[in-house]
Amino acid sequence: MASDNRNGSNKILSNDDMEDEKSVKCSTGNRTRYVVLVLATLCLSSVLSNILTFNFTIICMTSSTEGISAGNLSSAAVISAATVATLKSKPQNDTEMLLAMNLTEEGERSNSSKVFDEGSPAEFNYSASTKSLLFAAVAIGALLVALPMPLLLTHLSTRYVFTIVGLISAVSTAAVPTAARMGVPYLLVARVFQGVGLAACLPIIGSVTAHWATLKQSGVFIALLSSFLQVAPIVTMPVAGELCTSELGWPAVYYFHAMAAVVCFTVFFLYFRDFPKKHPCVSSEEVSKIENGKYIHRSKKIPYMAIIKTPAVWAIWVAAIGNFFGTQLVLQFTPTYLNKVLKYPVANTGFASALPSFIMFFIKLGAGLTSDKVTCLPENLKVRVYNTLAVGGQGFFFIALAFVPATEMTIGLITLICATSILGFNSGGFFKSTQLLARHHSHFVMAHISFINCACMLLVPIVVDVLAPNDAELEWRNVFLFHAAVMITANAFFCLFASGKPAVWALDRSKIPTPSANNRQPAGHKVYTVSPQPGTLGAVKVL
Repeated sequence: MASDNRNGSNKILSNDDMEDEKSVKCSTGNRTRYVVLVLATLCLSSVLSNILTFNFTIICMTSSTEGISAGNLSSAAVISAATVATLKSKPQNDTEMLLAMNLTEEGERSNSSKVFDEGSPAEFNYSASTKSLLFAAVAIGALLVALPMPLLLTHLSTRYVFTIVGLISAVSTAAVPTAARMGVPYLLVARVFQGVGLAACLPIIGSVTAHWATLKQSGVFIALLSSFLQVAPIVTMPVAGELCTSELGWPAVYYFHAMAAVVCFTVFFLYFRDFPKKHPCVSSEEVSKIENGKYIHRSKKIPYMAIIKTPAVWAIWVAAIGNFFGTQLVLQFTPTYLNKVLKYPVANTGFASALPSFIMFFIKLGAGLTSDKVTCLPENLKVRVYNTLAVGGQGFFFIALAFVPATEMTIGLITLICATSILGFNSGGFFKSTQLLARHHSHFVMAHISFINCACMLLVPIVVDVLAPNDAELEWRNVFLFHAAVMITANAFFCLFASGKPAVWALDRSKIPTPSANNRQPAGHKVYTVSPQPGTLGAVKVL
C-alpha cells in the first residue's frame, strides 16, 4: 500500500493501483477519450452500415439490369423492411413498387415515374414473404445474443468482444453475395450473423461511456455514440448507390463495406483499451479527469437481482419500449405512409424519408451537450424533462399526425419530420439515466434495451399489418394513435420512477474496517481505503 497526494487529498493505493501508475508512451494532449469516442462511433456505424447494405441492394438484386441506373437509384435511397412485411397479401407488382419507395429519381423528372424498365431478367426473384423473412433475420440474430452480451463484455472485455463481433459482421457481409447465389437458407444464415453485431451496439455504448466519459460529459458521449443510427444510413446510401449502378455491380457494395469494417475494427483493437489507466496514451491527469467523482470498481460480478429489483431500471426499460415503438414505426414505415397515404410520388419519397435523420443528428448532439452543461436543474429532473420532450413529444406529434388530412401533404410531412426529429432528445432522457443510474453496470441495462429494440423491430410490423392492412387513411390514424398511447404511457411510467443518481449497487458499497494505528492519517485529510471482497479488489471508499 502507498499514499498519493494528488489533488490535495491523501489516497491509499493498492498494489494494482501502483502498477497502473505508468509512463505515457504517446500523447494526445489529454484528449485520448475523444479519439476513443470517435473511433467507437465509427465502428458502431460500420456494424449498422453492414446491415443496411441489404436494405439497399435488394433493389439491384431483384430488378432488371436496364431498369437500374444512376438516375433512378439515388444516394438517398432507404428501403423499409416493414414495407415488405405488410405486403404478403398484395400483388407482386405493388410489392416491387413499394420496395423502390425510397428511390429519388432525379434523372427521370422529365420522363416517366416508372422505376423498373424492361431489360435483362432480375438475378433473384424473391417472394414477398421471403423478403420479409430476410429482413427479420437481423432482428432474430440480435435477439439470440442480446441477453448473453453483458456476460461476454464483463468476462471477456469490451475490446475483444466488440472486435470479434465486428469481424463477424464483416465476414457475414462479405459472404452475402455468395450466400445469395447458393440459396435463401444460406442468405438467411448470413443475415442472422449480421444481426449479432446489432445486439452489441447498445451495450458497447454503455460500456464505453461508463469507462471513458467524465461524469460531466456522459451526455455528449451517449449522444455521439448513439448517433450511429443516423450516421450509418447517411454514409451507406450514397456509397451503395454509386457501387450498385457501377460496372462492379451490387456485390461490390458488400465487399466495400466488409473491407471498411475490417479496417475500422483493426484500428479499434490496436488503439482501444477497456480502461483509461491501461491505455498507453492516457496521462495521469486525464485519468484523474475521467475518474473524478466515480467509485473505482474492480469486481466483475453483476448484481443481477439488485438491478432487477430497482424501479428506476424498470422505468428505463419501459421508456425504451415507448422509444423503440416510435423509432421502428418511423424507420420502417415512413416511405409507406408518405407514398400510400399522403400520396407523395416515389421521386420525392427518398429525400423526405432521409431528411429527419439529418435533423435528428443535430438535435441529439445538442441534447447531449445541454444535458451536461445545464447545472441549474438536478439530474433527476433533467432526465425526466428530456425524456418527455423525446418520447412524450413524439407521442403528441403522432396524435397530431393522426388527424392531418391526407390531402394536406405539406402539413403531414412537416408533422412527420417533427415527430421523428424530436426523438433526438432521448440522449438526455432514458439513455442518460441508464448511465447515471447503473454506472459501470450500464452495459447490462443497455443489453436489455437492445433486446427491447429487437423485439420492437419484430412487433411493430405486426401491429401495422393488423391496424392498417390496406394502408387507408383512417387505418393509419389508428396506427398513430396506438403508438402515441404506448409512448405517452411509457413516458409517464418513466417520469414516476426515473432516477438521475447512482443506485446503491452501482456504488458497490461495503463495510470498511476501522483504520488501525498503523494506517491512521493526519487530521483534516481524506482517507481512502480498499475494501476487498473475496476474489476481488473491492472499491475505493471515503472514510
